Amino acid sequence: MAQLLEEGAAICSGGEGGDDARPLKPRWMRPANHPTADDSVSPRPETVVLDTVAYIDDEANGTTAYGTRSDEQSKIQVTFWIAQPPRVSYFTVHCPGLKPDAFPKLPRVVATEDGLALLRVPVSPEHNLEEDRVNEFFIYRAGTDNKQPTLHLLPNPDPRYYADKEVGILNLPADDRFFIVVLNRNPLTTPVTRHIHMFDSETWKWDTKPVSPPESYCYKITDKVFTIGGRYGSMGWIDFWHGIFIYDVILGGNTISYKALPSVGLPSHKGLGSTVRDIVMVNGFIKYFCMFSPGDDTTNVSGDWVAYAWRMKYPLQDWQQDCHFNASQIMGNQKHSGRLQDKPEGVEKPDLMLRAGSPVLSLHDADVVYILTKPMYNDDMAWVHAVNMRTKTVQGIAEFSPDRTVGFMFSCTQSSIFKPKVIEVNEEDSWTYVSLKKKKNGAPAGARQRLPRHEGMHIGMGQRRHQMGTNNGRGSGTLGGRGGKPWSRPHNGAGRGGQVQENQWYKS
Repeated sequence: MAQLLEEGAAICSGGEGGDDARPLKPRWMRPANHPTADDSVSPRPETVVLDTVAYIDDEANGTTAYGTRSDEQSKIQVTFWIAQPPRVSYFTVHCPGLKPDAFPKLPRVVATEDGLALLRVPVSPEHNLEEDRVNEFFIYRAGTDNKQPTLHLLPNPDPRYYADKEVGILNLPADDRFFIVVLNRNPLTTPVTRHIHMFDSETWKWDTKPVSPPESYCYKITDKVFTIGGRYGSMGWIDFWHGIFIYDVILGGNTISYKALPSVGLPSHKGLGSTVRDIVMVNGFIKYFCMFSPGDDTTNVSGDWVAYAWRMKYPLQDWQQDCHFNASQIMGNQKHSGRLQDKPEGVEKPDLMLRAGSPVLSLHDADVVYILTKPMYNDDMAWVHAVNMRTKTVQGIAEFSPDRTVGFMFSCTQSSIFKPKVIEVNEEDSWTYVSLKKKKNGAPAGARQRLPRHEGMHIGMGQRRHQMGTNNGRGSGTLGGRGGKPWSRPHNGAGRGGQVQENQWYKS
């Protein structure tokens, strides 16, 4: 690490104001109170709040994976530093022989899904007009108790170019297969044409097909991609001001469906939707969250702001309002619990009625949302609050270093990369997904078949849930798995972690 500091010193710059000016910390340097190797061992939390922008550091832990870059000689190392939410988890990248400031832009996690992470590593020279088009893409697979994590270079999709927020991952562990799926539009055509670009790990190739939306829809720009999953392997692309496009990867086809967002009680905002809204698939429901300051049609949120949460059962049904609260309700309960008394006098205290935004919905607790707060828009002090929307309480608070955050352009997202895999079986009809390719009992490839509870997919008699991997000695660790492929999926048995406890302070 000392060598990295010396090599990267050139990109440190002092602020204005003479001797009292504070030097700027390099963007690639990990924050002082980052998670340590002790935080990254089992048991890990089910899901995390992950900073998607890399730090450059050569320290390793049990999550470290090693790969080879496109020149087939240079090496790359990727490590995740896991912390219990609301603390923020990080990841680091190290390329031996490459100075920390040699990256034209910092590497980034583009998407994650159940044991997988797609990483983009910029490689082109700085100030190159084609900078954003020259990248290396890697797929990271989380390890288990008996399998090491892996990191493999993917074929570059060039000459196609995708924005990070257009890309999602569908993971099919039963097939030992995954898809990287992009919904892209060409605004230069009339009418605007849309295409699905898809990478299939089975063929290790990219493919493209045109798709058509329904006749009636309102959709301007993609703010986020989220994995719906389900029987048809559905993916969702959301315009936070209008609605959701949905494509069924397993069914294929050339059409996408559309679902408008709920509008009752919401103002017509202008600005970056991700600073005040979020969406996830959790517990069989699509969960949608929105926060705003009454009477303000911008995304500036402060004071006694209001929040709504809706949910919708999938396949698509009607939106149902799930939760509704004001910041003052949360703060009243927080002060009543005595939480804020833990801070010494004269030290700025976290307060949801400060400037707030960048909500991140939990993937393991449908009632929890993580909210970033700051005293001022560009303040160098910030906190992440774990808010239980149903009980209107704060379950945890973590200090957060906003050095690389402009306002509320929070670079964090929810991730289930280290969550143990669980196969659910409906006991009433025992329908389950078998395979995209294999045939069973004469059924066509890709069919979904009614399986007796004693056969298929290693589901034992009387078991409703089968957990992959070796966590706590449960599970055969043999589900799926066609060995011999460089990207063969390690079965994730990394362990499960607890939820944030009441009246608990964290520093990150």
